[in-house]
Amino acid sequence: CSMITGEETIQVPGALCQACTVEMLNDHEYFDIVVVDECQMVGDPYRGHNWTRAILGLRADEIHLCMAPEAESIVTQMIKRCGDQYRIVRHKRNTRLTVEKKPYSLKNDLRKGDA
Repeated sequence: CSMITGEETIQVPGALCQACTVEMLNDHEYFDIVVVDECQMVGDPYRGHNWTRAILGLRADEIHLCMAPEAESIVTQMIKRCGDQYRIVRHKRNTRLTVEKKPYSLKNDLRKGDA
């Protein structure tokens, strides 16, 4: 999997997938499937336009928009205004969400099975 952020790019030769920030999304490219996470950020006054561009501008056979429940209404309104079809699938968190006591270091704290 290749990774593209505003700070770094890791191109993996022959990679069949890529992960990128919404700011780095190539909305001119056509994808088989796209997953956009944190779509509730559409309401962010500083970065929300990037999620709007992703939600409205992606070209793919299948698009999954992941978001907090509070964002469902605004995102479905955007989709409806475009005349696109959608289906809502809700997922239940099966584990507790916890806050770490200290900053997490990928270099030192990452363990097999974390992801």
